[in-house]
Amino acid sequence: MEDSSMFRHKQKQIFYNFKWLGYLALTAGVILVTIGMLIQLIPIGEAQFHITINGVEQPYTIENVTKMRLLFLGIMGGLGGLFLITALIIIGRSRHRAKLIGMLKQSGEKVMAEVIDYAPSQVRINNQPARYLVCTYQNMTGENLIFKSGLLRWNPISFLSDKKVIVYYDSRNSNRYFVDVDESMGKVVNL
Repeated sequence: MEDSSMFRHKQKQIFYNFKWLGYLALTAGVILVTIGMLIQLIPIGEAQFHITINGVEQPYTIENVTKMRLLFLGIMGGLGGLFLITALIIIGRSRHRAKLIGMLKQSGEKVMAEVIDYAPSQVRINNQPARYLVCTYQNMTGENLIFKSGLLRWNPISFLSDKKVIVYYDSRNSNRYFVDVDESMGKVVNL
């Protein structure tokens, strides 16, 4: 008989995670800024200075060397800065979202919402529209609240009991919510 502990698989998250793009942009930004700064330290003599602008070779002067160094620093530093800003936005939003989810799970209202659609989004991944769950819940005042999950890797509806999904939301601000598809499905391992 096989030991079941030997074949434990980590449950993959059903949501798409784009945080890795932030770390990729962060790495690219740091590399570009570092290259731009290192070029400022490399000595450039007359033998290494060969700059042609509109077909005219520029003479070796301290002023021309300084201009080329600053131009290179501006280009590399500017591109690196754009990558760094993009990285900070992606990583910052990801961390903020994780804190919000933690807060909602801890102190938000937990309800079972009925799934009404598995809808396509405007985001395309591998030339296919990424999809999300649309679900509804009727609160005590009779309002129907409609919730959308994050972008999903695959359709989880067949793994949900009674087509219901757990939703955590802030009763003071129902725009702050989290559709917990992973917890609603239970133990599903995608190999």
